[in-house]
Amino acid sequence: MPYEHREGAFPLGQWVAEQRRAFGAGQMTGVRARRLEKLGMAWSAADARFQENLAAARVYFEEHWTLCAPRSAAALDKPVGQWLSNLRRPGALSGHPEWEAALLAVDEDWNPE
Repeated sequence: MPYEHREGAFPLGQWVAEQRRAFGAGQMTGVRARRLEKLGMAWSAADARFQENLAAARVYFEEHWTLCAPRSAAALDKPVGQWLSNLRRPGALSGHPEWEAALLAVDEDWNPE
């Protein structure tokens, strides 16, 4: 979510950024963190972008029954094909085994090496 995003008069993007900052600084209670996680809070901006692209990949898979998409493929106004191509590069998912598991949950053949 962009920092400047607003829901009506409420600066939601700023609020989300502040929640991430407080969590990273250890200033948030476990109860609040768990509640936000239940609502789908991603604690890092990279995780949030991954989840947005993963949602688009799920839509693409529902329509095409595969994530072996051409680079030009798009879903939910996201460049799904290019995103998947980038993730197939060697080392692109190192340090993020949960991302690879999420992709495998959508399509076990998402990376046709």
